[in-house]
Order: sequence, then C-alpha cells, then structure tokens
Amino acid sequence: MHAEVGGLKAARGRETCSVNGPAYQESGSEWLVPQLQQAGIEDSLVLQQDGAPAYFALQVCRYLNTTFSNRWIGRGSANDQAPFAWPPRSPDLTTSDDVLWEFIKDKMRNHH
Repeated sequence: MHAEVGGLKAARGRETCSVNGPAYQESGSEWLVPQLQQAGIEDSLVLQQDGAPAYFALQVCRYLNTTFSNRWIGRGSANDQAPFAWPPRSPDLTTSDDVLWEFIKDKMRNHH
C-alpha cells in the first residue's frame, strides 16, 4: 500500500482512493509501525498528526491510543481525545511535518 499524504491519496496496486480512517489505520499498522519496530524506536517517539479528517476517525484514535499510548499529537475525536492536542496551523510543527512526509513518501515509493 502507498499513502501519499500531500494529496491524501492511497494506492493499493492499481487502485487509487481517497484516504479514510480505515485506510489510514491500515497504513499505520501494516507499514509505519513495523518500520518503527524494525528501527527499534516504536516505544521512544511521539507520533505527530495534523487535522486531516482521516486522522481523527474514532477507530484511528482508538488505535493510536492503544499503539502509541500517551505518545501522539493530534486532533483526536469527541470520544477518544489525543493525549496532546494539535495546535492548528502551528508554524513550529508544520515544517518538520512536511519534511517527514516527503521522506516517508520517498521511502514508500521505493518500497513498491
């Protein structure tokens, strides 16, 4: 699976679709978390997200609260709040977010 966050698109083989909560959770559980585990850093980082709708779907928030307990920044949902609230349009976080996603997109392109 290939998730391109800049355009919020995901591709599975030849199929392309908009990223929704289930697709985003799948990319986290099937790609991101194994990469973090392989690098040995899963338990030592804080995951940062912005306010994209797929990121605060109820099932995604529950997944993040289980997988990254008290270690994620995001919008959260009414029923499952993020441990650290995302400050909207925060200039100190946006630059690092853009750089990280470019790195991840390049890795995912080369993975398939």
